[in-house]
Order: sequence, then structure tokens, then C-alpha cells
Amino acid sequence: MSSVLVVLLIAVLNMLPANVQTFTMEMAPETTIQFTKQKDGGWVGSTHPGEEIGTFYVNGTKMTVKSKAKEHTDDFAQLLGTDEKTDWKTIGELKVGPTPLKIERKTNGVDFVLKQKNQDREETKTFKVRWEPGKTE
Repeated sequence: MSSVLVVLLIAVLNMLPANVQTFTMEMAPETTIQFTKQKDGGWVGSTHPGEEIGTFYVNGTKMTVKSKAKEHTDDFAQLLGTDEKTDWKTIGELKVGPTPLKIERKTNGVDFVLKQKNQDREETKTFKVRWEPGKTE
């Protein structure tokens, strides 16, 4: 699993409104992952119907991934540059190594904007996350 996906998923699952049941994450124009909330609080990610990439559980900066009967938990606080006092509802950027990842909130999601220097030019990548609020129970 890519470190960009890990960073984005931890941030999104900490920011997500409680009533959201599904969301999509556009990693590249041709790669969109849909996440669906499970009864146990986990989020199943799939790239296409029937092609699951795993079930993800996030608690602060800790992520547990379950896939094909395997389970693995890691704490990504150091990678994210955050701690238990981080206010995920207002945070404006994440420091992922030397490059900040800007967070732009939308009414139906969030954009993560990454600007990187590549030799003489600057490249901008935007990762889009979109959701529709679910019914409040």
C-alpha cells in the first residue's frame, strides 16, 4: 500500500462526518477507490466491484489493515507530523516529509494538494475525496 494512500486515508477517516457511509478517493485520473463503512466501524476499500483492497480501521494516527485473513497495525504519527492533540476538523496541512500536503475542504469532501519540485519545474497533484452524507441514525 502506498504511503500517500495511508496518509490520505488516516486524514480522511479522522475528518469524515459521522453520518457518512461511503466515500471515494481519486488517487489518479484512472484510479478511484470506494470505501464503504462496515457495522464494526471498519472501511472496506475496493477499486472495482468485487475487487477489495482490504478493510481499514483508524484510531487517531494508528491504522489497522485487514486483508485476506491477515491483520497489521501501525502508528503513523511520525510520518504525518501529528499527535493526539491534532484537531483534524481544522487542520490545514500535513507535513509528509519535507513536502506539505495542503488540505482544502469542500462541502462534499476534501482535496489534498501536493506541490513538488521536479528538477526546474513544480508539479501539482490533487487527490480528491468525495462523499454524500448518510442518514443520521
